Amino acid sequence: MASSRNSPLEPITGNFSRNEMNVLTSSIPVKLPALRGQCVGREKELQHLQQLLKSEDVSLVTLTGFGGAGKTTLALQVAYSMFETFTGGLFFIDLSVITEPALIFSTIAKTLHVQEEPQRDIKDTLKDFLANRSILFVLDNFEQLISGAFVIAEFLDMNPNIKVIITSREALRLRTEQVLPISPLPREQAMQLFVKRAQSLNPDFQLTEENASVISELCGKLDGLPLAIELAAMRTKMFSPQTLLTRLQSDLGTGSPLLATLTLGARDLPQRQQTLRNTIAWSYGLLNDSEKKVLLAAALFRSGVGMMPIATVAGVPENEALESLASLVDKHLIQSIQSDNPHFMMLESIREFAREQAQQTNQWDALFRVFIIYYRDLIQRAAFEIENGNSLSAMREIDLEHDNLLVALDGALASQDMDIFLMGIYLMGGMDQYWFQRCYFSEAEKYINLALKLEYTHTQKDVQILSIVYELKGTLQWMRSDFAGAVDSHKICLSLFEQAGNKIRSGRRMVNLGVNLDSIGDFAQAGIYYEKGLALAQQEGDLWSELRVKNNMGSHYHHSLKDPDRALACWQSALAIAESLHGYFESATIRFNMACLFYSAGDFERTTPILTDAIQIARDHQFPQMLAATCGLQAMVAVERKDFSAASILF
Repeated sequence: MASSRNSPLEPITGNFSRNEMNVLTSSIPVKLPALRGQCVGREKELQHLQQLLKSEDVSLVTLTGFGGAGKTTLALQVAYSMFETFTGGLFFIDLSVITEPALIFSTIAKTLHVQEEPQRDIKDTLKDFLANRSILFVLDNFEQLISGAFVIAEFLDMNPNIKVIITSREALRLRTEQVLPISPLPREQAMQLFVKRAQSLNPDFQLTEENASVISELCGKLDGLPLAIELAAMRTKMFSPQTLLTRLQSDLGTGSPLLATLTLGARDLPQRQQTLRNTIAWSYGLLNDSEKKVLLAAALFRSGVGMMPIATVAGVPENEALESLASLVDKHLIQSIQSDNPHFMMLESIREFAREQAQQTNQWDALFRVFIIYYRDLIQRAAFEIENGNSLSAMREIDLEHDNLLVALDGALASQDMDIFLMGIYLMGGMDQYWFQRCYFSEAEKYINLALKLEYTHTQKDVQILSIVYELKGTLQWMRSDFAGAVDSHKICLSLFEQAGNKIRSGRRMVNLGVNLDSIGDFAQAGIYYEKGLALAQQEGDLWSELRVKNNMGSHYHHSLKDPDRALACWQSALAIAESLHGYFESATIRFNMACLFYSAGDFERTTPILTDAIQIARDHQFPQMLAATCGLQAMVAVERKDFSAASILF
């Protein structure tokens, strides 16, 4: 978590309310998006929710209602109003980007900047971090994770001081849950919202005796849903309220796809969904062909995305994409995020409509093929950059595109098209260093298991499928200390690469096997694989593999064979290669290994400077595991020197 002196964790921009200004000037850790508007007509729900959160008997409140009912806005407004109550912090987490309950804990951990540990359940790590902290969480868009409601129960059991607001289209049905339904706005409040939004675009717009009845009927046709009202109000720049009403009364549903709706008991209100669908369909009907093409392409991206990826997927020139995006932003079908690199986002209900439109018009498969190709190429470029000294920029690029990469992976692995499925596997193969350097073990495990399962559903076999996946599986097993399992996985992987005649990949797997065998105490076999891997690396001119094998041979000589001189020689040679390749992660790792050797010999004068360099590299390039390891060893040196104050800071 960020320091309380740097609250909030993400900047809030725009015109600030009093509550937002209080948050900005407080020392409480906060990660809440800015309020884009106050809740119109929600005073009763706001007061009720505040009372519930102040009650000692209530730890979970679920705001239920239809998409676009204003659940998220209400949750955020309450959070801003109560920031002084929760001294441990307030955190907003958008769950719409995940569909697996198994990833809920790791997603919460990422938001809190709590680092996953390879040999420990993330639940235990979270529990320790949350102990004795009074925190309010807003978990947004839970409906696709309803089967994981038990995870929330486990989360609440970690600390009695935790309070959670969940927004969802249906209740979680937990015994500890307090459900607060968010109903459509009453007619008067709906009219107030319509006029307010219309005036934000046209200050001269007024509620008059002449248009009052029309606006009232219009809001009735929109069933009081804030999203539908706002979409309609945006069109008052072009149409009068009467024209809007006429259009909404026409048969706009013809040829339009259905929005995803829930059909569980009393929540099944098809007319309301029909009205919202008509509103979006009408907005879509106003677009020209280029705007439609760009909107359908943008619907594939889950998180914020730049202009060029959208233009690439849409297959339109950059200037045409820019013009269309500007128009879509103006029509509020796409949102623009202002930053050094402008990004675009889409409301979920509009994304659902656009995706279904693409499927109904037989454009989806072609769009997704370009989408998966784009991200396959992006991750392969990033992997190349990581191996060739540009790891910081490459890792940051993957961070920015992380959610979209997962969308590409999910879609590719679910595809019955063998070419697309294989592209998904290649995408996975490019994410290995990202996953393991960022410690995203749960995420890696999910896709590894899914790929191994789905491979057997394809009639055409490709050796690359199994080899890449078993390579990832073996690395994950090793990081979780399942060394015997890692040996088995990497032996399968090596056999497959040898079968394919890929000498470079075969040599790299020999290095992995050497490490695995060292870990289970088979030092003789480990040495054989190291020597074979080194020979292949030098034969093929694979400096990356030569660097890795020499680093691991250093550990082999130091820890397994107790030969510090040969160990140091291997590391010095490996460090020279790492620095020539600008391999920062490897440079930090080798320095740490050398420092461990000096420390074990009691040579603290040589330990300290090399550790200082390793710590600086790990900090500059954001390697959390390496930073933890190097600071820990430096602290141990401080203990040996009786410098307990420095040791405490480092620990």
